[in-house]
Amino acid sequence: MMSWRDDDMFASKVSHSCHEAYEKLKKKGGKSAAKREWKLLACVVATSNTETGYEIDVISLGTGSKCIGESKLSKNGDVINDSHAEVMARRSFLCYLYKQLLLVHAGNESRVLNVARETDDWHCSLKDGVDFHFFSSHTPCGDASIFPKDVTDCKADNSHGTQNLKRHIATDLSFTGDENSKRFCDRSDTCHEEHLQSPASECQKILSDSQTDISSRSNYKSEDGQGSFVTPYQKSERSVTKDAEIFLDQGISDEKSLTNISLKQDSASENLDHILESIPSCIGKGKYNLVSDISGNTCRVNNKFRVTDQTSNSGLMNNVCTVTEHKSCDGSHQTAEKMGKKDIYRTGAKCVAGGEQDPRGSGTEYHTTGVLRIKPGRGDRTISMSCSDKIARWNVLGCQGALLSHFLSSPIYFQSFVTGRCPYSESAMRRAIIDRICMVQQLPSRYQVNRPLLLQSDWLFDDGKEAVEKYNAGQKSPPSSTAISWYKGCLQHEVSVLGRKQGVTQKTINKPEARCRVCSAELLKKFVQVLEKLESTKRPVCFRDVSDLSNLTYHELKESATNYQHAWTRLREDVFSTWVKKSRDFIQFTVK
Repeated sequence: MMSWRDDDMFASKVSHSCHEAYEKLKKKGGKSAAKREWKLLACVVATSNTETGYEIDVISLGTGSKCIGESKLSKNGDVINDSHAEVMARRSFLCYLYKQLLLVHAGNESRVLNVARETDDWHCSLKDGVDFHFFSSHTPCGDASIFPKDVTDCKADNSHGTQNLKRHIATDLSFTGDENSKRFCDRSDTCHEEHLQSPASECQKILSDSQTDISSRSNYKSEDGQGSFVTPYQKSERSVTKDAEIFLDQGISDEKSLTNISLKQDSASENLDHILESIPSCIGKGKYNLVSDISGNTCRVNNKFRVTDQTSNSGLMNNVCTVTEHKSCDGSHQTAEKMGKKDIYRTGAKCVAGGEQDPRGSGTEYHTTGVLRIKPGRGDRTISMSCSDKIARWNVLGCQGALLSHFLSSPIYFQSFVTGRCPYSESAMRRAIIDRICMVQQLPSRYQVNRPLLLQSDWLFDDGKEAVEKYNAGQKSPPSSTAISWYKGCLQHEVSVLGRKQGVTQKTINKPEARCRVCSAELLKKFVQVLEKLESTKRPVCFRDVSDLSNLTYHELKESATNYQHAWTRLREDVFSTWVKKSRDFIQFTVK
């Protein structure tokens, strides 16, 4: 029986399923007007095991690319602040989970949840074999969107019909504990083959794709003119050298004997082979990532491979290789000035106040990577964190949020992130949504740093920017001003504009009928509805003696999720100290 993890076509199947779900909604009125506007699409997908393999089911869907400014926020929770596709899909997913909770607590069958009737807390858990995945037609805004434009990413090739997953040889060296099973990922892709023909190009391929070290707290700077890595959060903990550093993203055992491993000096490919052979089986599980500076130039590996103690207090990732010499693909030496002329993909998201800022230099020196960002707004500044930041947060706290965590035995983590065809770097994605959060410590029980599988399909979103502008003969097209939200089981998808239902009038704008069903006020109503359906003895302990749930504020209900709030505190203190929080005035509303 093949699981989704073993299926090389999984990313393509997910993309196809999401495309079909979106096309069905288009027939019901969600289509962009005459392909003059483009959209972004995101979906939550469930997989479940069957007797013959697994099945894919699209659970929720969202489109959108707009945020409202801080001056337009509502204190009643009735306006959606952030209508980016990823956020709309996730909010719609929450509606689906509330619907499933009502089913199981009414004694009916849920496709994804079980209720633990044998325990006192009556918490629900995911059924065995059920996993959730996140699909996006595009790279998330913020940190994941920053990477060199000359990165040679592999595009899936349908003409071969065999490998539609995007797993970069540029950054991923997959190992297992078995010495005989060490291998590069997916060398079958034709676009990889030409880069494996020479030691220089192989080294360049492995070292070109990312801009920061795997600890994700480092940022490329060229203040010393040599292309060094600087750690903004931990500058006091190590000196900045003139060498770039390569970090491997997995920890090792505490064997002090692994401190130094010598490398051959013959060629880059032999050095790499020797690295693979030198890594012992005790650290040979998972994926290892070699990362170079933002410039993407080839680098010659030095003759020392230093594996530091996992218990080190340096706060950095454990395995370090130093790079001492930059070379271009033709073997000629390059200066940092020449390397700085290369350009990067940029994000419109702005660095948060109080944190590291973008230098806004030319080419690769325009952005700082690994930092928190807020989404841009027209004129009025927003306080909505970038999608890269929000997804990273989901990878620690779960995607269910604080309120739903009252009813669940464990957080819900996405097991994979699938991206459609677009400018993309897997190492930048990993840096943005996984590596930045690896330093969080002392999480409460059942919380963890989630490390989902990162995949890319070859599917191009028909209503996305690239397809729409191609349809219009290259003419620049604007993004759609509307957003769509839908989840499995709802009667109709919903279209919104500026955080409210499309079509509301000035007369009804502040009335409940103007609310989107995925706004915070409506999600609060769903939460209270589930609580009221439960007998007091079956409610979460903190609500068993509460007689009038309608008097509790949104803030109070969120704060009472103690484990969730503890995990959120750890994440803020250890990693995201400059996260922008809403004023408490905006979370004091009740269901009344």
